[in-house]
Amino acid sequence: MIQDHTHTVLINELSLLASIGILESERKAKQRLLVSLKLQVRTPDAVKSGKIEDAVCYGEITEKIKALVNSQHFDLLETLAQKIVESCIEDNRIASYQLTLEKPDIIEECRSVAIQIEGLR
Repeated sequence: MIQDHTHTVLINELSLLASIGILESERKAKQRLLVSLKLQVRTPDAVKSGKIEDAVCYGEITEKIKALVNSQHFDLLETLAQKIVESCIEDNRIASYQLTLEKPDIIEECRSVAIQIEGLR
């Protein structure tokens, strides 16, 4: 049996409306934001028990992200990204993270503009 490994929890392109940006037009109207999150997690108890309460639940993480995005206006993607990461790594089972925040509707000539933050616990 494999003893020491991690699992990957992925949330791909969660589409939310966010109040984000420094321009006056961005402050007046919410805009589409795509959130992608990759978490490396250590959940040996979940493997053994098969119980959701022993796992890192993507549903709970998604709800945290939605609550944060809707909590206030953010001037910068970087600020929101930091807050999302901080809320996720409250769980000690998270070993590493990679978060991408995309604004798909800002520049007509490209699919999206984005920032990415990643790190180890």
